[in-house]
Amino acid sequence: MNIKDFVLQIGYLNDGKRAVKYIDSEQIIKGYDDGLLSLRETGGEDAVRVVLNARTAIRLTDVKLVYDRYFEPTDVFFANGYQSWTLSREYRTGDVQNGLNPLCRIPFIKKFAAPSGDYAFTQYGNKLYHSFSYTYVRSGEKVELFGSLDERTGYTIFYADMRENVFAVVKDVDGVTVLGDYTIVDIVRFMGDYDSCFDAYFEALPNKRTGRVTRLVGYTSWYNYYQNIDEKIILRDLAGIAQAEGANIFQIDDGFEVQVGDWDVDAQKFPSGLLPIVEKIHAQGLMAGLWLAPFAAQKN
Repeated sequence: MNIKDFVLQIGYLNDGKRAVKYIDSEQIIKGYDDGLLSLRETGGEDAVRVVLNARTAIRLTDVKLVYDRYFEPTDVFFANGYQSWTLSREYRTGDVQNGLNPLCRIPFIKKFAAPSGDYAFTQYGNKLYHSFSYTYVRSGEKVELFGSLDERTGYTIFYADMRENVFAVVKDVDGVTVLGDYTIVDIVRFMGDYDSCFDAYFEALPNKRTGRVTRLVGYTSWYNYYQNIDEKIILRDLAGIAQAEGANIFQIDDGFEVQVGDWDVDAQKFPSGLLPIVEKIHAQGLMAGLWLAPFAAQKN
């Protein structure tokens, strides 16, 4: 696949009127200008960086690069999950990247289920897979990695449609107002083996030094039990983590409270309260963590 050979779809509002343009990469490379906006491509040999210049303020709604890309039957696509809500794994043609359960698509239920994932703003479908911020297509030991270098406006979402043989790069720009120069897409590609591709991508990323010295490693109750925790479970798992080398934190997650928003400890689940547990956590040389959602309140 030639990374410089794409069609750009750009949607925007100008004076309240929606416009959508489809522009071939050749036009952009030569220097596209329609009087209202201009586009130029400034990426390196194996990269695409598209800079938009708007002469009057426009509000972006969508940006997408679309490629023709033939997928071999043996190709696998890596999907980097959305935060911690969806899985990160490889998909082969015919695998299913699960969206919402059909029951959760009922409008009343979807209102509560959809926010716990990417279901409201990504597409799921037959042989259609998507990945956040970076992805790769692997054929045997050969890897073709694509990664974003700029997530400041929102996510870069990579799609592989293995049925239609389409590869797409979607930028989350809805609501961004542009006047003057603005980078709308900034991606790179690396080809080789797994380690060399990721090493090159991480080296290319800006702002690699976060300043964090101590890495938090340890336990959280959420992924094993969700809200179904109690004193017995927590103390049992605390005893178990004593065998884990390098752990420095033990976190009690959602489920300790009577209701989200008041944070009173559920006396039926934790008859002794949380303080004795915290003291035992500290006695094992661990930091004690407690999940809170300060901007959430449960209606009763």
